[in-house]
Amino acid sequence: MVVDSKTERRERGLRRIREEIDWYKTTLKELDKLTTDETKLWAPLMRAQLEQYEKTLRCVEERKPLLASYWSICPEVYRAMDIHYFNVQGHHFQQSQARFVIRELEECDKLGLARDNCSLLRLAMYYIASGLMPTPTMIIHKLEPCDALLGLHEAVRTHKEWRDIPHYSLDPPYWEDDRTLDYYAGEVNGVVSFLEEQTGKKLDVDRLREIIKESNKQYELWAEYNELRRAVPCPHGYDLSAQLYPMVQIFWTGDPRCTAWLRDMVGDAEERVRTKKGWLEREKVRVIWFDVYCIWLRDLNAWLEQEWAANIVMDMSSYCPYTLIDTSNEHTMFKGLGKRTLCDQIMVRQVRGSADRLLSDLQRMIKDHKADAVIPPTHIGHKDQIASLGLIREVCRDAGVACLDMGMVDIFDPRYTTIDEIKDRLSRYLITMGLG
Repeated sequence: MVVDSKTERRERGLRRIREEIDWYKTTLKELDKLTTDETKLWAPLMRAQLEQYEKTLRCVEERKPLLASYWSICPEVYRAMDIHYFNVQGHHFQQSQARFVIRELEECDKLGLARDNCSLLRLAMYYIASGLMPTPTMIIHKLEPCDALLGLHEAVRTHKEWRDIPHYSLDPPYWEDDRTLDYYAGEVNGVVSFLEEQTGKKLDVDRLREIIKESNKQYELWAEYNELRRAVPCPHGYDLSAQLYPMVQIFWTGDPRCTAWLRDMVGDAEERVRTKKGWLEREKVRVIWFDVYCIWLRDLNAWLEQEWAANIVMDMSSYCPYTLIDTSNEHTMFKGLGKRTLCDQIMVRQVRGSADRLLSDLQRMIKDHKADAVIPPTHIGHKDQIASLGLIREVCRDAGVACLDMGMVDIFDPRYTTIDEIKDRLSRYLITMGLG
């Protein structure tokens, strides 16, 4: 890798952010020319992502406080304190960046990182090393749920240009009882103290209450939307439903615009259910994607819809097991934020502790969404799921649904198992199981 100056690295990062902004502006212009119900639902999402990049650019150019945070650590606190943040793991994996992924995975390979690590985190390390990720002024780490995340933490903590950046790490206890949650409320309090020290801003508790009340509404609407996705045929496709998670937890947390967008999602789905208008004209297969969303899944999903009349009706990212937060006092709010971060988040929820939660979530998804098939992608970086594959097959067998095990894939690196190979395997499964 070429060694270059701080200035060159900074300019490279800024150039990339400006390219992303241009991409979203162009996409929004195209969407604005269309007036279908679907494009109306997509436009706020594109606007939210554009706004995210514009704020990041402004922070870097004007040298304002910029927080790098791991996913979904009390975003309500950041918003209440008016502190902009970007997601260390996901900054480099937005829809606009799909066009760069292969080239950057090839560059990432040159770092010599172990290929059996999660490529999402390998790419994050590459972005930091190459200067494509903006350098923050403070960092908040999440030390769970996986070993690879700890590897990223160490890479961030020791990188020559990031190691002197002030950082705070929440200490995740193992259990989920009341004593544990009281302890973790103290960790959330530590987040606030850290941010106050770094920015000179003070948390306004009434402002935090206001933000949490708004985010509670968003989680209620998200759950209501998921209820509507139980309908046969399913009212919406997967690409749109997969966007609820980033909208609620990253882009527009506690923002009334997100609440309005969710109401539109619910309203559109309600109308489609009422008129029995499914997303697919003849929905034949209802699929559970039992992992998180990834960029190339858009291609696979389009193929599933077109070739097999199959709709992915639920996945881990879209699942909504979140607890509403009691806003009666500061302690209940911190405790509730801690519970969401420690116990409810995707992957954290399913990976910590025993496999019981993983399997009960799968059973619930299959039953509630009347699934015909489950795809556990067995991502090379998700060793937990690979270890639980036999149990996942057993749950599917007991429920009488097909388990479409694709063999080992890398859901963030389409070179590992190509989309064509995956399509071939799925086609053979679907035919064999009588779903084709």
